Amino acid sequence: MTTYKASVASTREANVYQAQVRDFKIKYDLTGRRNGYEKGLDPKEALLCALGACESIVAGSFYRKQHFTYRSFYLVLNGTINGDRPGFDEIKWMLILIQMSRKKIQKSLSNLWRIPAQFVII
Repeated sequence: MTTYKASVASTREANVYQAQVRDFKIKYDLTGRRNGYEKGLDPKEALLCALGACESIVAGSFYRKQHFTYRSFYLVLNGTINGDRPGFDEIKWMLILIQMSRKKIQKSLSNLWRIPAQFVII
């Protein structure tokens, strides 16, 4: 069994919190400001980041096991919330792979993800 520990504390500014895991810190801003002066991530944005990180780790492991190479890849995630209930109503993502053959990518991705996604191959 593995146990993980995280702490979250309020800051001197109302509705701004700081989370810490090991030596890493993330600020969360719940003020709803959208004027370029945000103090940190909105928790929903952080959730998309965590999901993207997990998917990237899985994809990287899968690619290594399939013995094909790429220069780099990244995911772009977009989550939609309609406001009627907590949570995302829809999450769309786009995988961007650089330097790989199109045919090999399509075959490999269809084996990895069984959900509709948009792929960009550079």
